[in-house]
Amino acid sequence: MAVAFDVATENYNAASSITQSFSHTCTGANLFLIVQVSRYATVSVTYNGVALTYLSAASAFGGGNARLRTWVLASPATGTNTVLITYDAAYTYRHAVAASFTGVLGYGAAGVAPGSSAGGGSGTGRR
Repeated sequence: MAVAFDVATENYNAASSITQSFSHTCTGANLFLIVQVSRYATVSVTYNGVALTYLSAASAFGGGNARLRTWVLASPATGTNTVLITYDAAYTYRHAVAASFTGVLGYGAAGVAPGSSAGGGSGTGRR
């Protein structure tokens, strides 16, 4: 089975809060989930209560706090579940995207075993 795009869900929230949550639906087999969070420092990301692994951060638009943070999870639960992002402080104008892919066999990015979020760390801490 080839790797294929499943679905993407975008969420933008202008209200001030330390958390941001939205629903994302994963369908298919051999799933892999990527959540990208813009701008603010994130402490953790979960999907269906399972912690994602922090993968990387990249500066955008000349640096500053304009950063894109990437979190991943191999073999996420199928169906509609909640993506919950926790920030290091309450922020306004938060933006995130969750994208899932099918046909991702074996180990995921950053050495994340299927059904696991343990890519060499706890998946928590200020990022």
